[in-house]
Amino acid sequence: MARRIHAGSRRADKRFVQINCAALPDGLLESELFGHVRGAYTGAVDSQPGQFEVAAGGTIFLDEIGELSPRLQAKLLQVLQERTFCRVGGREPIRADVRVIAATNQDLDLAMVNGSFRRDLYYRLSVVCLRIPPLRERPEDVESLARFFARKYASVYNRGALAEMGDEVIEAMRQHPFEGNVRELENLIKRAVLLGSFTHVSDEIDRTRRVAAAPATSPPGATPAGAAPCRSRK
Repeated sequence: MARRIHAGSRRADKRFVQINCAALPDGLLESELFGHVRGAYTGAVDSQPGQFEVAAGGTIFLDEIGELSPRLQAKLLQVLQERTFCRVGGREPIRADVRVIAATNQDLDLAMVNGSFRRDLYYRLSVVCLRIPPLRERPEDVESLARFFARKYASVYNRGALAEMGDEVIEAMRQHPFEGNVRELENLIKRAVLLGSFTHVSDEIDRTRRVAAAPATSPPGATPAGAAPCRSRK
C-alpha cells in the first residue's frame, strides 16, 4: 500500500525507502535513519548518509513504528516538526524533504495510554489514517493472492506449470483464518510450488485447525487449574 501511494504521487520519480523499525537495535536504527559522521562511534571510519537523506524528494516508509524507542520517537518528532535533522555525531542540520508513511500492527491508542508511544508523535503522524483489514476479513482476496504467489515463486524457483488450484483447495483457504495474515498464505503457496503440488495445502490447513482446536495441556508437574497442590502427610 505504501508503494502504491508513492507510485501514484508527484514524488514517484524519487526514491522509495522502507525501514523495519523492529529489525535493528536502537543505536543502529538511529544511524540507519539519520546517518552518521566520521568518528561518531567506534567503527565509524567514514561519514554515511541515513535513509532520510537517501529518500530526499521521495518517500520513507517506517514499518512497525510502534517499536521505536522513546528516544527515537522524540528525534522523529523533531524531524516531522522542524523538517531538519543532524547525523549521529554531527551538528550540521540537513533538510528532510520526504513524505513519511508509517505502519504498525500495534494498538497505538492503548500504547499512548500506557505511555509507550508519544501522543504528540501520534498526532503528527496521523494526518491520514488507513486501516488495512487482515486477510481473514477479506476472503474474496485469497484466490487472487494465492495465484499471484504461485506465479511469482514458479518464476523464482524455475518450476514448471503446477496442477490447477482446485475449488476444494481454494475454498479451504477462504475458510482459513490466516492468523499469520498474508505472509502465512505466501509461505503456504511457496511450499506448494517447491513440492510441485497443491495437494498438501488442504492437509496443512486441517493440521493447523486441529492444533488450534486442541485443548491446552499442562506441562509435567503443573497443578491443574482450580486444583490445590498435593502435600504428603508425615
